Amino acid sequence: VDTTAPFAEAFDAKGCTAVKYIISIGALVGLTNNLVTGVFALPRSVYAMADDGLIFGWLASVNSLTKVPLNAIIVFTLLNALIALVFDIEALVEFLSIGTLFAYSSVSASVLVLRFQSAPIDGDEKRMDSGGQLSSWIPGRNFWESLPSGTSISVGVAGLIAAYFWLAFTFRTGFYESFYGQISIGFNGLLIVLLVAFIQGHQQNSLKTSFKVPFVPFLPCLSLLVNVFMMSYLTYATWIRLFVWMGVGLLIYFGYGIRHSKEAKRLVTIADIRMSSTFPNKNNRIEKQ
Repeated sequence: VDTTAPFAEAFDAKGCTAVKYIISIGALVGLTNNLVTGVFALPRSVYAMADDGLIFGWLASVNSLTKVPLNAIIVFTLLNALIALVFDIEALVEFLSIGTLFAYSSVSASVLVLRFQSAPIDGDEKRMDSGGQLSSWIPGRNFWESLPSGTSISVGVAGLIAAYFWLAFTFRTGFYESFYGQISIGFNGLLIVLLVAFIQGHQQNSLKTSFKVPFVPFLPCLSLLVNVFMMSYLTYATWIRLFVWMGVGLLIYFGYGIRHSKEAKRLVTIADIRMSSTFPNKNNRIEKQ
């Protein structure tokens, strides 16, 4: 049986040629639907990034006739077609898998960081709640609070992800079967428990939204664990492709996006407002100078 079309070939082997073509047409329709969905969704994500300034502004250009971001559609449809032409199906499936898992992991990590940082009270940027403050039982509390806002929770989440990868690759490489591997698992398990407790030791903000993920931080931490384990079992070639693709993205971000982002400029303005409300006399002296 043909491994690329086993269902259709099974019917063909029994003489049901008409059924074979019906199945094949159905498969092509399904693939076409996926392609159209990708062409519909991806350019709009690109448009949102380009409109902010993270990537090149001409990708945010909306066609006056069709009212869609035509440049983004053309460029990324051609890019998708080129990638589909160059790579085989197995490589594409793994590349798609690691991209999806990486995106979902980023969302889970972002939920943790965003939930445990201060937020404006009633939308007033000059008044911030106590989100991100550490509980009294956290060791080194004074040290963490002396660092810039959001540093402690970011370090905790980054450490948790590193511990997850350590645990996942211990199983992936078979190191867990040795005596030292079992010691490593025990130490790693203790580290994960401590890091989750450290994250839990932060106070959540009071931001009101239409939906919030429940059971924070435990549900996002569990999501990260599952995603990291699935990512660790993908091939090393897939990881290399991810790092190359991420390298291209980071190069664009640090070379262009970080200096043109409207959101970044807005955050700088908010920081200036907070500083002026906290140190009004200091800012007056600076303005006079």
